[in-house]
Parts: sequence; C-alpha cells; structure tokens
Amino acid sequence: MEHFKQELLEYLVYYNNRHIKANRVGGGD
Repeated sequence: MEHFKQELLEYLVYYNNRHIKANRVGGGD
C-alpha cells in the first residue's frame, strides 16, 4: 500500500505542475 501511495503522490505532483504551467502560459485546459 505504501508503494501505491508514493506513486500516486508523484503522479499528482506531476499532473499539478503540468496544469499550472499550462495556465501560466494562458493555454486552455
């Protein structure tokens, strides 16, 4: 279970960073 949580956290961080960058550039969703 711990391993799964770690991967999920890394995925969330990666997804959030991508989303924030897209918004900063002014691109759509």
